[in-house]
Amino acid sequence: MRTHRPALLALLLLAACGAPAARAPVRLELRAPGWVGHPADGWDAQAEPLVLRASGSARTAGDPARAAAQADAAAAQALAAATRRLLDALQHAADARLAPLLDDAARAGLRLDDAATARLLAAAAGAARLRGRWSDDESHWAWVELDAGAELLAPYEAELAARLAALSREPTAADCAALRAALAAAVAGQHRR
Repeated sequence: MRTHRPALLALLLLAACGAPAARAPVRLELRAPGWVGHPADGWDAQAEPLVLRASGSARTAGDPARAAAQADAAAAQALAAATRRLLDALQHAADARLAPLLDDAARAGLRLDDAATARLLAAAAGAARLRGRWSDDESHWAWVELDAGAELLAPYEAELAARLAALSREPTAADCAALRAALAAAVAGQHRR
């Protein structure tokens, strides 16, 4: 009797060559968005000169929900601190602009008191919006932004106009342009930090 072993062996070899090779485990690397390391990532000074961005993070430590809330709070705190610096820059610009026109006592009356400052900062904080969240196994991040032109400059100009009205003066278009330029420079400075 003839055996067909060589044919069977050839068939087995051909089947083994066509079988998929054992695959190595797939490794997935999570890449954090650019804003995790730098909140101004993607910020365009030409398109968004008055948009302020900030981020915050918190360690997960076994409680992702708590870490997410802490990251949100840290981002809000970072944005509040940056907004305060912007408001200080606006006040400095207004003072410098009006220094040649008003005496020291009149300029002192234009400076924001604590209540007005708190009101402007609270309104700006309430207008901030969440841009994104990201997390990995260790931490959570939150990214927020504020349209400082609409939510800080406009209310500041209104406050300044009310204070100037008491002096029978109003902000000129040049005053407003100077404040806008000062705010844009301050926003850019915050994004370079």
